[in-house]
Amino acid sequence: LKRPMKKKNYATVFVYGTLKKGFCNAEYLQDSEYLGPSKTKHPNYSLVGVFSNDYDYLGLLHDGKYYVEGEIYNIDAATLKKLDVLEEVDIEYKRELVQLENGESAWAYFYMEDAPKDFCRNHRQLNKENNMVHWLSSV
Repeated sequence: LKRPMKKKNYATVFVYGTLKKGFCNAEYLQDSEYLGPSKTKHPNYSLVGVFSNDYDYLGLLHDGKYYVEGEIYNIDAATLKKLDVLEEVDIEYKRELVQLENGESAWAYFYMEDAPKDFCRNHRQLNKENNMVHWLSSV
């Protein structure tokens, strides 16, 4: 895992769903610095599948007991604004800092709705050995 480079007007973002490499929104991060895979430092989260007319996507919630795997990127201010628009910040998602396994913090998008915990079992894998949650299939 690369340490984030401290650049002016850059932020670190943790992505866990459609923004990851190989998924439908990865293009938003194509010009950003990929720092590598990561996971949350604490097992306090859950992922739920959210279904829309266009495609399925994930929502990160605070009310779980799992670590979440994802990817981290250094992004510029313009990319952060684009992600906020994509994620509909303050409408569907909220952007909050999350602590990662390396002790660093990164922005992550948390789902604002009270979705059922078992909303979409086929889009998450619970590894009972280490309480990890990650998305299995690309959209």
